[in-house]
Amino acid sequence: MKLFSAKLMGKNWSAVPPKDLDSQSTFVFVSATPKSLDPDSLVTLANAFPNSTVVGCSSAGSFLDSEIFDEGLTVGVCRFQTSKLDVSTYDFESNSDFFSVGEAIGQSAIAIQGLKHILILADGLNINATQIVSGLISVIEANKSGASVSGGLASDGLEFRETWTLLGRSVQSKRIIVVCFSGEHLTITNSADSGWDRIGPARKITKAKDNVLFEIDGRPALDVYESFLGDEIAKGLPGVALQFPLSIASAGRPDTIRTIIGLDRSGKTMTFAGEMPEGSDVFIMKAGLEKLLLAAEAVGQHALVGQGARNPLFGLGISCVGRRSVLGERTDFEIDRIFNQLPERSILVGFYSNGEINRLPGAKYNLLNQTFSLTLFGEG
Repeated sequence: MKLFSAKLMGKNWSAVPPKDLDSQSTFVFVSATPKSLDPDSLVTLANAFPNSTVVGCSSAGSFLDSEIFDEGLTVGVCRFQTSKLDVSTYDFESNSDFFSVGEAIGQSAIAIQGLKHILILADGLNINATQIVSGLISVIEANKSGASVSGGLASDGLEFRETWTLLGRSVQSKRIIVVCFSGEHLTITNSADSGWDRIGPARKITKAKDNVLFEIDGRPALDVYESFLGDEIAKGLPGVALQFPLSIASAGRPDTIRTIIGLDRSGKTMTFAGEMPEGSDVFIMKAGLEKLLLAAEAVGQHALVGQGARNPLFGLGISCVGRRSVLGERTDFEIDRIFNQLPERSILVGFYSNGEINRLPGAKYNLLNQTFSLTLFGEG
């Protein structure tokens, strides 16, 4: 397994990719803020990796190893020796049957011999990713597949206007990209955690449909939320909502945190990155610096379990944009906690997202928010 990472600005690489990296067994992950994507970069990237699987998405910032970038493209490359990659795409509309889309992803994936892992990258604003993951997992469980799952939703930071996915030179919104990894010698481990705490009393979702929240405790959802924030903080909406997500209480399991991705002031509704089940108890959440960092450290520890020999690893990290908003100038501390645990000569590439697909300790795969999600790829 050969690894490489670099930053790309237009036609200029921070380090030139070795020519022997490009192959049909090479995975290339790319992310960039919307303003950083330019035609020259896409052409340069395509010329460097014409035979590779090149995928990525828009982000609220990207990271390589322990550095964070808001300009240019961040590129992480892994050339596998014996493992295989299969890529597929699924276009959708905002009113699509997302559970059926997830089922279709699952049926296609389980047909692959030796399937080990399913990676999903998707538009981050026009989608019900909860239903996609539910549909996918229903197929995996019904067929007793041991494949693991991870991925994330594209972001555009605090704009909440348009996000996109990338496949080769194709950049498109309202699309899901699925990469399936298979191979006898492939070892993939993943983990996620949050570090957020409940504040205030439980509240009841009294009216909701899919990922749109209409009422809390019988009152307009936005009125309840703004009342909690107070007039001064509420002026910062929708961006400030990243620092105060809601969590859905789950008996005997970790809470499911949901990030707000849109507000309708006329209807006083709130739109979230995942489903808000009617009748559920919800809490407003807040996080402190050290708890977020400890959670990230635990993610690295858990993901390393099962990797065996300390060979170099390809790490794909996906952290919620809300975590970056809270951590501020200390955001790189979180990346350090992960990267410093990896074996020598490993690389860590990733981005800040509108949602993460993974599982919390003791829980099933789901769409997550406000977590750090890590997937480690090894081959040997």
